[in-house]
Amino acid sequence: MNLIVSTPYDRAFHACGQLSSDRHTLLAHNAWSDWLVRQTANPRLFLLRHHWANSTVLCAWVYSPAEATVPLFQELEAFKADPREWWPSDLLPPDRLLARLAPLPSDGTLPFKKALEDEKAAKRALAEQASIEKSDMVRSLRRRGSTEIAAGIESGAVKWQPTTITGKDAAREQTKQLLEMTKGL
Repeated sequence: MNLIVSTPYDRAFHACGQLSSDRHTLLAHNAWSDWLVRQTANPRLFLLRHHWANSTVLCAWVYSPAEATVPLFQELEAFKADPREWWPSDLLPPDRLLARLAPLPSDGTLPFKKALEDEKAAKRALAEQASIEKSDMVRSLRRRGSTEIAAGIESGAVKWQPTTITGKDAAREQTKQLLEMTKGL
């Protein structure tokens, strides 16, 4: 029976980039990459120049040159702009890059999923508020005897937007227009 034994390095070797002097040049840290290392508390971050792709790549060591004869790294972000700029123009904005480099919370939830759920909840709350506001407007119009316009708003035949979407000034103007329409009835 043949037993194949693989080490963590062997598995990483097949999944990561291998540092090669004919394809890559290690770049010195600069102001923004030093800031990124401090903010993420990840001293394994580094920059390299990829000759074939003619781009700069933000990477993290999986096995550094001090740990292996063939160093292994993971490419995190590639960009074409000059890495000596304060923040390269085609690199993700700092807040998004920090979020991308942040470790996952211990409970395994992804931070962007919570943001999406919060955004959906806010949209649902706005829609609910708009529905309440619309029914209040329809009820008010019916009390004033404007049943045709109220029915038009309910059916969508009369254009109406809630103040949660249009803002207070537009809502006042819309109310004036609706009142003008009811005067003729």
